[in-house]
Amino acid sequence: MPAEPSIAEMNSIDYLAALVRDVEDAVAILEEAVSVYASGSDVGRVYPKLREVKNKAEDGKVMIMEYIMRAGEAFTNARSYIAVVQALDRIAQLSDGAGYRLLLLEESNIRLDKKIVDNIVELLKTARRQLALIRDSLEKLRLNPRKSISDSNEVSKLEAYADELYRNTTFNLYTIHGGNIVALMVGKEIVDFIEDICDSAKMIGEEIRFIALLKTAST
Repeated sequence: MPAEPSIAEMNSIDYLAALVRDVEDAVAILEEAVSVYASGSDVGRVYPKLREVKNKAEDGKVMIMEYIMRAGEAFTNARSYIAVVQALDRIAQLSDGAGYRLLLLEESNIRLDKKIVDNIVELLKTARRQLALIRDSLEKLRLNPRKSISDSNEVSKLEAYADELYRNTTFNLYTIHGGNIVALMVGKEIVDFIEDICDSAKMIGEEIRFIALLKTAST
């Protein structure tokens, strides 16, 4: 039954693309929450939207995992697709975690320095660019896997940029907020979570590159 693996994989790509969109929404809402925090508005108004999208992504993860498991041996790249699903879910969880800590800072009336907030926004914009490339690379797996490889390489380059930005932001946290242990610790957690989002996106790109290389090798 040569068509069966193709059907399973095509369906999984569709499901994954939908999950990526949900995860993109989570990161976008987190960026909105950071902007709201910076303006002194109410993060508590934005955070429930983030929690809702995170829960939606969790449901999507469960559905895709169940589908892949049911496909069984008909799905030769199942391991890589499962790794992508798990990493996408992790990004949604990290977004929620960062948003919650931002809410704690606001409720405690603790303001991070503008330079740090600006860097956090830039990290999130980088993560969103990575996710857009991931979505495109997934969609290109159907007909143009070589473009998927190109997109995946760009995801890795963006992670390198995010890593440099992360180091600078961490240094600023210690130099600016070294005297405020709560601001330092919670701010560091937020920055760590977002850097982990970029790392997870890189890992997703590497898994998609592996799938795309297999496809190009067989054509």
